[in-house]
Amino acid sequence: MNNLFKAGLSLSFFLLASTCFFAQAKRWHVDSTAISSSNPDGSTWQRAFPDLQQALQVAKAGDSIWVAKGTYYPTAGLDQNVSFKVPNGIILMGGFKGLENRLEQRDWQANPSVLSGNIGNKTSDTDIAYHVMELINVDSSSLIVR
Repeated sequence: MNNLFKAGLSLSFFLLASTCFFAQAKRWHVDSTAISSSNPDGSTWQRAFPDLQQALQVAKAGDSIWVAKGTYYPTAGLDQNVSFKVPNGIILMGGFKGLENRLEQRDWQANPSVLSGNIGNKTSDTDIAYHVMELINVDSSSLIVR
């Protein structure tokens, strides 16, 4: 085999492998005001998860989670040990209105996405979650963007 053919074969394999890897990455949508089917799957804004925990449970390394404007709590209950556990390799971004299909349309100043530990009684500070967010064994492939 000549070197040019080997280089072309190597480049072709690299491009194929890269395409396969990136093709598997998914975008999940979360909107606290979502009114969707009885089984939201997070695949679009129209089918957005109403709870960030749902997206964190299904997201895999390489996936992104787009979070619409609103306030998100780690639990609807009173367990102060519950937090948003973000696994490695996830890109978590807030600041969406809930209509965008391109990242450039995001406006985090006009559409704040708030992760709050103020569970239970919203006027009391005795039942606040101990940790709002936990990053689980993360490396540089993980990204949290307001």
